Amino acid sequence: MKYIYILSLFLIFPILSQAQFSKPMGRNTAKAPIWGNQTKSSTAVCGAYYNNYVGLGKMTNVRIESMRTGNATEAGQYNGRAQKYNAPQPIEVSGVEFYAYILNNPAMDSIMVITTLNNYDATGNTLGTELARDTVYVKHNSFDPFTTPLPNIAVQSTFDVPVTVTSEYMVTMTTPTDDSLKIIANDFNTNDGQGDNMGYALYDNVNYPTYYGWYDMIADFAADYDFLISPKVKYSQYDTLIIEDTVICPTNDLFCLNYIQSGVNFNKQYNANYSSPYASVSMAWGDGNTTLDTAFACHFYNTTGMHTVQLKDTLSLWNYSAPDCPIEITKTIEVLDTIQVDFTYTLTGNTANFTTIATGVDSVWWDFGDASTGNNQLNPTHTYSGPGNYTVWLYSYNECMTRTVIKTITIKTSGINNTTVSTPQFYPNPASSQLKFEGEILQLKVINIAGETVYSNKNVHQNFLLDVSTFSNGTYFVSIENSNDTYTKKLVIRH
Repeated sequence: MKYIYILSLFLIFPILSQAQFSKPMGRNTAKAPIWGNQTKSSTAVCGAYYNNYVGLGKMTNVRIESMRTGNATEAGQYNGRAQKYNAPQPIEVSGVEFYAYILNNPAMDSIMVITTLNNYDATGNTLGTELARDTVYVKHNSFDPFTTPLPNIAVQSTFDVPVTVTSEYMVTMTTPTDDSLKIIANDFNTNDGQGDNMGYALYDNVNYPTYYGWYDMIADFAADYDFLISPKVKYSQYDTLIIEDTVICPTNDLFCLNYIQSGVNFNKQYNANYSSPYASVSMAWGDGNTTLDTAFACHFYNTTGMHTVQLKDTLSLWNYSAPDCPIEITKTIEVLDTIQVDFTYTLTGNTANFTTIATGVDSVWWDFGDASTGNNQLNPTHTYSGPGNYTVWLYSYNECMTRTVIKTITIKTSGINNTTVSTPQFYPNPASSQLKFEGEILQLKVINIAGETVYSNKNVHQNFLLDVSTFSNGTYFVSIENSNDTYTKKLVIRH
C-alpha cells in the first residue's frame, strides 16, 4: 500500500487527491460476458493453458476501463494492471492473456503493452522481483459488450523462457503511452472479486512521480473486483499413485491404492471442483468392480491371474475451449494361484523317477527320506542305497503359501527291479464328452479347482468310460488309486 503525501501545489491538489483515492476510471456495463460459440477441443488438454479463473469463475458483468498514463491536466489515470495468483505447487508460467481494444482512434493501428511475471512481495503488498517480460501490440479496434464475444479481443503474450514459480506470483500488463487503450475487468458493484484480493493498478504519470506505485484494489480503493489477466500455466496434474505390491495372494490379501492429488486440485484458482476434488475419481480393479469418489481404497480379489487396475480423475480447468483435463493411470498386478500339487513315481530297482503334478507353484524342494541332500528339480531321479521304506516329502512354494505332499515308497531288493503296476492313463485331455481310463484303478475321483469332489467311483473296470458332458468348463484334478500308488493329473473340460 502506498502513502499519500500532501503537496504544496494547491492548484493540482484536488486532481492528485482524486487520482490517489479513486479507483481506475471505467464503466460497468451491467452485461454478462459473451464467450461465444467457440469450437471446443475434440481432445482434452492437460498441457499449458491460459488460466481464466477471473473471467470464467468470477465474472458477473463486464467492466471497461481505460489504461493509460494520463498527463498534467488529467491525472486520474492508471497505466498498468496486475493480478496475483497462488502457487499451491510448482507452476510453470510461460505467458499472459488479456482482453483489450483501441477506442475510437482511427489514427492508431496498434498500442504497445508490456507484460511481466513477478514474484509477489508480501511485505510491501506489491510486485516483487521481475522474472519474465514480453511486449505485444493491441490491434483490436472495437468492442460492444452486448454483441462481441470476449475471445474476439483477446491478446496473448508469450515469454521467451517459461519460469517455474513456487509461491504467490503476479502477472502484469502496462502501457507507456497516454493512448486510447481499453481493457476488460469484472464488476465491483457485484463484488466479483469475491474477497480474493487479486487485483492491482499501477499509477505512473511522469508529471506526478510522488504517487508512482502499484495500488491494491481492496485496500486502497475498497473495490472488490479483478482484471481479466490470465497466466499461461502448466503443472503436474497429480502427485503420485501408491500401491503396496504388484503381486498379491487371492482372497486373504487386500490390494490398496492411495491416490495423492496435487495441490491445484484443492485450489479454486485452478480447479473448478476444488470443493469436492475426489468427485471425479474412479478406481476400476480389473475384475468388474469399481470404487468411486475416494482417493484411498482397498480391494479383495477372488479371481487369480493378471489384472489391469485403472484410476481415472478429471481436473476441471478454467479454460473455455478445453475445460477438462482427464487423468488416467494404469497398473498391472498379478493375483497368484493357490497351489495344487501332487507327485507320482515309478521304480526301477533302487532308482525312483518322480513326476510333479502342480499348478500355481514357483519352486519345489524334495526330501527323499534318506540321508541325501534334497533336490529342487520338478521331476528328479533318485537312487537309494538299499531296500527299505522311505518317506518322501515334496514341498511346493509360491509367494502366498506352501503346500506339502508326503508319500512312503518301498525299495524291495537292492539291484533287482521292483515289480510295478502300470501307471493308469486317461484320454482325451482336454475332454468334452467322455473320458476313457486304462490300467488298474481301485478308486477314481474327480476334483474341481475349489477342492470339491465332483465324482467318485470304487468300482472301475478296464477301459472304463466316464461321461463328462455335464461337467462345467474348467480345470479339474483326476485322482487314481491302484495297488502301487495314488496318481493325480490335471484334466481340462472344454465343451
